Amino acid sequence: MKPIRMLDMGFISDILKIVSHVPKNRQTLYIFCHHMPKEIKILAHKILQNPFEINIATSKPAERILQLAYVVYNKQKKQL
Repeated sequence: MKPIRMLDMGFISDILKIVSHVPKNRQTLYIFCHHMPKEIKILAHKILQNPFEINIATSKPAERILQLAYVVYNKQKKQL
């Protein structure tokens, strides 16, 4: 499920309720993705202490790296 969709479905209140019951002095880690929506950033900054964000921008694949995509149907997955 996409993070924004989870917030749309009301999970934000559940997350905030859980956070309200844990100690203020804690370590909370957030796993990131290639694109963090604005709403998730706002939530992260609200519930994290001294959040640290690392942004890595890549405009093209590394040299000599061939990137391919294959369409694989369910019945082919084991064999592949």
